[in-house]
Amino acid sequence: MAIRGIWEKLLALLIGFLLWNYVVSQGSVEAVFDVPVEVKNLPKDFIIEGLPKTVKVRVIGPPWVVKEVGPGEIKVEVTLDSVTEGLREISLRSVKVPNGLRVVSVRPASARVRLMRVVEKEVPVVVKWSRKPPFKWKVVPSFVKVMGSKKVVAKVRYVRTQLLDPSLFRDTGSYNVYLEVKDRLKVYPSKVTVEVVR
Repeated sequence: MAIRGIWEKLLALLIGFLLWNYVVSQGSVEAVFDVPVEVKNLPKDFIIEGLPKTVKVRVIGPPWVVKEVGPGEIKVEVTLDSVTEGLREISLRSVKVPNGLRVVSVRPASARVRLMRVVEKEVPVVVKWSRKPPFKWKVVPSFVKVMGSKKVVAKVRYVRTQLLDPSLFRDTGSYNVYLEVKDRLKVYPSKVTVEVVR
């Protein structure tokens, strides 16, 4: 009985040694991930410009840990403690990684951003036809709300629909049409109804 117990202990020690030796021989590997930047605590009436959508995060760790990294497991979080309008330098070094990994570098490590208060106004909707239609029409709603920075919104006089072909319209009826939305601008509602009037 005692001999059998000794052999079992020796076998367990041998297996443990072999596993430890395998782990040590594997060493560490480096990998680079494109990681999305998440903004926290940004008030609804503010927008942020100049912040990159993703950053490159270089990590180091055991190969089996690096290999198993899934989407969303590495995160770059930007927490805005206080929000005031103007330029601001923001660090992008706040990275969350799975256990076993260490962050080597973040590129870019910071970003110069502009924080702006959102303004809004109502503007008319203009139907964009590929050619002049042989019928009359109306748009519902005829005005929509545009939202963005003061500088961007000030330049907006109207919002156009996507390009429409009159030949695709039947004699009468209503058609839901999406609006063309420019960068750095939000439009509500995002689509309108074009009603054919004969």
